[in-house]
Amino acid sequence: MSELATITHPTSSGLALASGQDFWSDKQLAALRQIGVDRASNGDLAVFMHVCQRTGLDPFARQIYMIERQGKQVIQTGIDGMRLVARRAVDRNNETLSISAPQWCG
Repeated sequence: MSELATITHPTSSGLALASGQDFWSDKQLAALRQIGVDRASNGDLAVFMHVCQRTGLDPFARQIYMIERQGKQVIQTGIDGMRLVARRAVDRNNETLSISAPQWCG
């Protein structure tokens, strides 16, 4: 299940994605431009919104990024997004997430 953080608290920053939101608000766009999404077209921004909603990842929590590579906008999941995806998979399967001790060679 991919759930988004929704605006529920009256003192919210206004950056959380609302369920059913179809495009970025002016405040969200300003924040996106501040964190580096300043040359994206409206089409690119619409695709980014769709991917954020579909995956339930939050660009303002640095879980997912849209960056420019070779003149094109690409969407990339950050390490925090990967950790959230792993946590969701573990929770969905009623499993335990653990990391073994480091192993050294030589």
